[in-house]
Amino acid sequence: MRHLLRSMMLSAVAAAFVTIGGCAPKPIGLRSVDTGAGTLAAAREYLEGRWGLLSFEVHPPEHDAIQVKGEGTLLFDGFGNLEMEIRTDETTGQALSEAGIPLEKGRLSVKGRTAVDMAHQTLTFVPHGQPLIVPPSGPLAAIHPRYWTVEGDVLTLGTKDNLGNPTTVGRWRRQGP
Repeated sequence: MRHLLRSMMLSAVAAAFVTIGGCAPKPIGLRSVDTGAGTLAAAREYLEGRWGLLSFEVHPPEHDAIQVKGEGTLLFDGFGNLEMEIRTDETTGQALSEAGIPLEKGRLSVKGRTAVDMAHQTLTFVPHGQPLIVPPSGPLAAIHPRYWTVEGDVLTLGTKDNLGNPTTVGRWRRQGP
């Protein structure tokens, strides 16, 4: 008898959901994604792939800009992961370290997740292996959004200080998917 009453109650609850909602409940969080020029999907698709370094500058406060001599690769995948590696000479590496950008064996290497903000043309970057609450330090600190622009097959990606002055400017050319 209890089984029968329980079954009838579950049927009544299910019928109430259908009646109240006007139809069967829909899964939460599923919606169509806007596509086309100017959309988040278009930005992610554009950024996805392999990029080769054209130039990289660091603008330390109260010092001359550092023109980074070296080679580099920037990778974006379809899941918002970003990997950047720049290999440079010892002199440039020393100047970068003094500007607050640590290098390891002549390499600037960062990996993390990104979130694209189309309205402000920024990427929020969260490095892998670092806590989400980290005191800001250096021009590449995660607290600084990455500003990006696109001209043809060239991506300009950089950071700015609190006054809006550039602290880093990297220019990258698409190399492939």
